[in-house]
Amino acid sequence: MNKQRIINVNVAEVTETMVDNFPGWRSYRKAITPAMQPREGRLGAQVMWVPSGQTACPFHTHQIKDEIFYILSGRGVLRYGENLEEITAGDCISCPASTGVAHRIANPFEEDLVYPAIGLNDPSGRGECMLLVFSGLPGTGKSTIAKVFARKHSAVYVRVDEIENAVLSTIRDHEVGPLGYLIAFAIARSNLTLGNLVVADSVNPVPESRQGWRDVAQHTNSSFLDVEVVCSDKDEHKRRVETRSMEIVGHQHPSWARVESMDYAPWTTDRLIIDTATSDPDAAALEIAVRLGLAR
Repeated sequence: MNKQRIINVNVAEVTETMVDNFPGWRSYRKAITPAMQPREGRLGAQVMWVPSGQTACPFHTHQIKDEIFYILSGRGVLRYGENLEEITAGDCISCPASTGVAHRIANPFEEDLVYPAIGLNDPSGRGECMLLVFSGLPGTGKSTIAKVFARKHSAVYVRVDEIENAVLSTIRDHEVGPLGYLIAFAIARSNLTLGNLVVADSVNPVPESRQGWRDVAQHTNSSFLDVEVVCSDKDEHKRRVETRSMEIVGHQHPSWARVESMDYAPWTTDRLIIDTATSDPDAAALEIAVRLGLAR
């Protein structure tokens, strides 16, 4: 008879690790399903301890990762979208994926909050694939922030300006049209399929291009976040446009008059707005990382 070993892990025998170390955001975990990793199991579980005065994780959402939390002891506060609710022992919280509703668990009480978290097994620790799309008029600072973020998180960086410039170098006297975006979509799709974090950088001025990026995320079962970068200080925006140095060989930056007259459609979908008149690139990149649950 073929005997199968029972996989049974006692939580008392599991090493505790600190998973986050950010001001006001700290928790400890014990991974109790390590046997699922080499067998490519789809579910994973860990027991979480959230000390008094700390938050277990940033405010975040998932595209494909359902999560369930069962409170064993202590009390906490769940933020789900714009709703706040006290949670206590015996409560079971479900956070379905693909709702666009973000969640976060905090512990403002004196006693430690303890709960198992059950969700997608992820031995890499990165989580599901993610597409981060930076949009905005030229000179707002979106490329600077996108590069800072990509560098800090080892992301694949896809810039439509560079693609369009390469295309124009081979088909002179012709309009690029949507070709640069179509190529960028294909590059992003390939890298998301490989499990990479992808940062896309483009003006993204019309609903069709914005939907194109969302389609890429949907077709690859990836998380997705639109980030619109603006500069509310018009004089500062103009100064940046008029003093930009050449980053891409052969690429001509638009004039301020061209930027002002650019056909840039108003947004009708949700996005994170970063105003570079009041935020520097490092602070902006950190804000995005916390929003996505990537800050450490």
